[in-house]
Amino acid sequence: MNSSNKEKTKHKNFDERWCQASRDSKLSRQQCLDIRHGAVLRNFDIYPDHKEVWKCKSKYRPSGINVINVAVVHLRYLLEHATKRIVLVQEEAIMEHIESLEVKEISEELIFSYGFDGSSDVNQETTRLKNIQEHKWKEEDMKQAIEAVRNRTNGYLKGSKVPRAILFRYCKSDDIKKDTLGRHPILPPELEAKLVNHIVKMETQFLGLTKRDLCFLAFQLARQNNIPNKFSLLQESAGKNG
Repeated sequence: MNSSNKEKTKHKNFDERWCQASRDSKLSRQQCLDIRHGAVLRNFDIYPDHKEVWKCKSKYRPSGINVINVAVVHLRYLLEHATKRIVLVQEEAIMEHIESLEVKEISEELIFSYGFDGSSDVNQETTRLKNIQEHKWKEEDMKQAIEAVRNRTNGYLKGSKVPRAILFRYCKSDDIKKDTLGRHPILPPELEAKLVNHIVKMETQFLGLTKRDLCFLAFQLARQNNIPNKFSLLQESAGKNG
């Protein structure tokens, strides 16, 4: 056999082993490259070093699992066992949660509202209703609670049907309700009614007033009645730009 046939045989043997190693699904690409690097490169002809190749393969090949006793169980028995276990856990979670809620009667709607894993939508609903009830209170109850706290007959926790945080805030202030949000009115209601009547009178005479005219009238009313304001003295006009 001449040298050319020997080289073809060597390349053929290496190609077959290399393809077999690369097709092995248990080996990653990097591991296959490590196997290839185990070969010796000479004059651009690949002569595989079989010891390095099999050493690398044995290194990365996963070790087998030694099973002493193999239990033969049908799938339906496994599913039945898992279902019973899940239902048992669900029942324990439901009963524990119902006892914490102190529910007198257990209805079907309450049972069906629970999830498959024992979680409950009732818990979220109970928390939401509890928050709503905490923010509900009557003015009479608030007045009685404020008087009781100020007279030192009751504290913030005893004998009050109102939220503690709101009661604590109102006990420091005189007003039960806060003022509405918005701009602070400068003109009193009497002058505002007078200004409105003047506007209506001008409209009946077909003399409409612009926004500039209204700002000027408001400035004049505030100055004539000595009402403190932040109006502009240069423009003699009320409003944001006045």
